[in-house]
Amino acid sequence: MKKVNQPFIGLAGIAVATLLCSVASPCQAHTMTWENNNFDTGPGNWLLVQENAADSVGWQNSHNAGGTAGELGGTFTRNTSLAYFGRGLGIDVSLNDELWAKGKFSVTQSPSFSLPDIFPNNSVYLGYFNTSMSPSLDNDYIGWRTREPTNNQDPNGEFRSRARIAVASNITTDQNLVQGVSYAFDIHWIPSGNGDGTGTYTGYVGNVPFSVSYTTAMGPMDMNAFGLWWAESGNETREFNAYFDNLEYLVPVPEPSTPLLVALGGTALWLTRRVRSVRQK
Repeated sequence: MKKVNQPFIGLAGIAVATLLCSVASPCQAHTMTWENNNFDTGPGNWLLVQENAADSVGWQNSHNAGGTAGELGGTFTRNTSLAYFGRGLGIDVSLNDELWAKGKFSVTQSPSFSLPDIFPNNSVYLGYFNTSMSPSLDNDYIGWRTREPTNNQDPNGEFRSRARIAVASNITTDQNLVQGVSYAFDIHWIPSGNGDGTGTYTGYVGNVPFSVSYTTAMGPMDMNAFGLWWAESGNETREFNAYFDNLEYLVPVPEPSTPLLVALGGTALWLTRRVRSVRQK
């Protein structure tokens, strides 16, 4: 009798455990797979768009980032409301997941560059983020930031870039970027399984890697999108041009929906009881 009942009991247990794991916080890392977007003919499945009125970001039939014609980018305008252009993940990922992104980009001051600017900190970010996070960018994202030059008197000054996670803006030092040059980037988050891990930020022309250890001081994080986002405090109207191409990034493999798991669990439990009933007759 044990041999008859055991498979159904196992199925019920697996279904219930899977259901609890999906409804509660993630029990383990998601299965991730590589995806790429060269933007050759359009934005592809990058359909999450929320822009400020002054922004002009989207698919461009140009090659400023260093790839073939077709790229994503345009003019990013400083504003206190959150804006983004990206790809929905379907499943929230966290710092317990392996997160990885590679690609090419370039930045330049816009033709409307004006002097002076008290806070030359207009930025664009690329990586994993939550579309409902606050405009202050104090939670739920990991990636890297490119910011306009420190010297606000030099229209040809070097931009600044660093890896960033939530409010921990100083986890890496700035890398200086010459305007109009195509740079490669590679940012890789390797989780420990406890909500922290090690991030490797590799760049640029010299392809010099360095690693930093992130902690759980920011608390749990949930990110539902991959792509570009931008927002800054302050009232100064600033803008610059940035372009991105040949992007490769890890995304979660879709999981069974909650209703399907509920149905599976219910069916397994019914079968277990049915077998028991039959064996008792």
